[in-house]
Amino acid sequence: MPKYVIPAAVYLSACVLCSAAFLLVPDVVTASVRSSLSLCATSVIPAVFPFCVLSSLFVSFGGADVIDRCLGRIFFTLFGIKRGASALISGLLFGFPVGAKTAAELCERGDISATECSRLICFCCVASPPFPVFTVGKTFFGSTSAGAFIWAAQAIISIFIGMALRVYAPLPPVCESESNNTRPPKRVSVSRAVTSAITNASGIMLAVCGAITFFALLGAVASECMTSAGFPAWVELLLKSFFEFSSGTRAAASIYASGGVSAATALFFAGFSVGFSGLSVIFQTAAVISTVQVPVTPHIISKLICGVLTGVVTAAASGLFVLTAAASNASFGTHRLAVTGVIMTSIFAFIFILKKLHKKADKL
Repeated sequence: MPKYVIPAAVYLSACVLCSAAFLLVPDVVTASVRSSLSLCATSVIPAVFPFCVLSSLFVSFGGADVIDRCLGRIFFTLFGIKRGASALISGLLFGFPVGAKTAAELCERGDISATECSRLICFCCVASPPFPVFTVGKTFFGSTSAGAFIWAAQAIISIFIGMALRVYAPLPPVCESESNNTRPPKRVSVSRAVTSAITNASGIMLAVCGAITFFALLGAVASECMTSAGFPAWVELLLKSFFEFSSGTRAAASIYASGGVSAATALFFAGFSVGFSGLSVIFQTAAVISTVQVPVTPHIISKLICGVLTGVVTAAASGLFVLTAAASNASFGTHRLAVTGVIMTSIFAFIFILKKLHKKADKL
């Protein structure tokens, strides 16, 4: 029997079961799809699309080169990758999938190898500050400090995962030597760079919105089936957190507000949702890096570890926060767009000044 027959049978069975489940709960399917599309239109697209375009232009016009030149030595010491600081900074500031997209573009340009790209996405794909702080913290749980703690926890844990991989799973010497071979910058056509950035970002947003809609639907249908079968509330939280992180955090706050779980349990699943990011974001990352053919398995394992550790740390600190959860469907796009807009403008100004200083230094 061919090796692919058994996996194919499993996948086909899953498709049949999902189709049957969708037909059994049409109201849940309709509500979930409508909610996800509304989320994409009002929050995800305005908050992510501009920065997908700008991150491409940032790499094309040499911003990544400047950052990697300034921080390359420190970054290599910490993570074993010479060029990649720009991907980590993009991920920390603008969230997924911008960090993975920057890493893929560095790989496409030949600045890093496919092995280094696979390592880089293990720790550069994190949630940007506005979502955990404004949406999870302020809107869902009524505590901005709780949201800030969740963001800081998942960011720090992701960085420590990258450092641990450097120590316990170092890259082969060939890859480390390749990371020192930097190519001289090439003159870029502005019109071609802008057109390419917009086209690529549009395709990415289509994949992102599709992943959010589909995996949120899977989580909603699965949790409805489990709730109808009499499973406890934490099973619903686990399913929604596993499939789509925004649904998981919203469900954690909603069930906590109704008295279904304790504050520590709710914060654990909120932290797990943000740290793991759900299958939705993992498939978004896979779509973004598909052009460079790098393995996704290390990324999935790293995100699972990050999710569990973030959840445990957040639950342990639950006594520090006063939660007044009133789960809301309010849009977080305006907050995120404003904050990240200011950050992006500041970074471009900083890069411009650095390039001027480097030019003056070269002349001297």
